[in-house]
Amino acid sequence: MKKILLMSLVGALALSALSASAQNRKGRVVQGDRPVTTQGQKRHKTPPAKDADHAAMQVVMKDLAAAQKAMRNALPIYNGHRHRAIEIDNLASRVLRAAYVWSPNAPTRPMDVQAEVAKIGKGNEQPASKYPHDQVVRSHERMKQALAALQRAKVGLTHVQGAYGGSINEARQLVDLAMLEVDFALKGRP
Repeated sequence: MKKILLMSLVGALALSALSASAQNRKGRVVQGDRPVTTQGQKRHKTPPAKDADHAAMQVVMKDLAAAQKAMRNALPIYNGHRHRAIEIDNLASRVLRAAYVWSPNAPTRPMDVQAEVAKIGKGNEQPASKYPHDQVVRSHERMKQALAALQRAKVGLTHVQGAYGGSINEARQLVDLAMLEVDFALKGRP
């Protein structure tokens, strides 16, 4: 009886060690019965999609994040248009996250999109002459990438059927305004 108990204990320990080893290979640490994020991993902030609208919103949020990243990697040489586009993109992302968690019972507070955008300044932009030509060319390419991501976001928003308390309409307006700012930046408008 003692041998069986001892063998069972050894087997359980070996199985536990194998399980921990497999989880460590995946880069996870287990705390209790749930995986915990370790350094270098990103936590998923957005809950899983509930339906087609939520799936479309997730795709749009990724496109907005891609546009944001591209614009932040561009040079600050666009007479404030890059800065304004970044801030408008930020606002669109916040509105879309609010739409994602919106419920029909929640009170709606419509946003005055034009008033919110009017509050955005030009940022600390500099003349392009301060930078080498090749950096300016790469910066323009990043802004074009941002514009493409914003265009994908605009198309993605057409796939969202619900209004979500008016947030989807606000997000559409903000994406249009961000695209306009990027277009102004690329065409060198004041």
